[in-house]
Amino acid sequence: LFEGVFAAREFSMVSGHVESGQKKIQHSAEPAKKRYTSQRWQLAKAKRYDHFMESVTAMHHSKYLHFLFGRIEILRGERLQKIFFLVPAPVRSLKSQSLIKQWQLDCVDGVDRSSAETKLQSFSEAVSDEYIDFVKHQFNLQGSPFPLNSCGEIMKGAKISINIFTVLITTWVAVVYQGSYSHEHKIGQFDVHYPKRWYVWCLSFFGLMHFCSCVLLMIFHIIAKTVWKVNVQIEQFKDDNPTEAHSVNGPYGLYLSCKFFFGDTEFTGKALMCGVSYAGWTLDFLIFS
Repeated sequence: LFEGVFAAREFSMVSGHVESGQKKIQHSAEPAKKRYTSQRWQLAKAKRYDHFMESVTAMHHSKYLHFLFGRIEILRGERLQKIFFLVPAPVRSLKSQSLIKQWQLDCVDGVDRSSAETKLQSFSEAVSDEYIDFVKHQFNLQGSPFPLNSCGEIMKGAKISINIFTVLITTWVAVVYQGSYSHEHKIGQFDVHYPKRWYVWCLSFFGLMHFCSCVLLMIFHIIAKTVWKVNVQIEQFKDDNPTEAHSVNGPYGLYLSCKFFFGDTEFTGKALMCGVSYAGWTLDFLIFS
């Protein structure tokens, strides 16, 4: 409210003519009306608004109101209208979720910037077609029991673990590996290249942890993103083919679900990474490099 008043053109126009208006009121017989000049409005802001902000910050945090209210600006002729609205609860509760942040970054990078109209249309379509349903899906998962309500955090931790174990295995192999490749040696003969057995035990343990991290990343990607993508694409198929919408409930719907499921390139990439990790753990540690 205070920001809207300060930004209003009428307020600046009234404050400039307030003294002349007060002089006219003094010469008239009518009782003088109390006017809010810019100085009085600033004083009221200091007493009420600043106290309110300090109280909210003490109860919650400094960004609470920033995420509680949103603002859009509409150009109406030569004037700019500011409209404030209450941010939906799913967006407020998931503002720091890693998957939501990653979607926002991907959206900013992927927006078509060929023209101002195209940029606005591309952004609006991405938000209406993907972002809203994705946030709702994540918000529904948040109400599920652990670990389903922590998909983003588990996926983030799995990625960090994969990087750490990859560096550990690669560095250890580079330090202790002996000999070179030979046709006489079969895959899995670790004693040929690793002089001490506990080297193999430690590398096998790190390889197992690497594989488990990859499996966790793949599973929670399916829960958090692939299932949502399949549902969105099936609904899009219904909208594009209204005459065939009834067929989604039968075997054809199962075929579409499998098609969209394995059509998720992020999922296939994570599945391939699981395969590579398993091969490195069971066949040859050099595969991790």
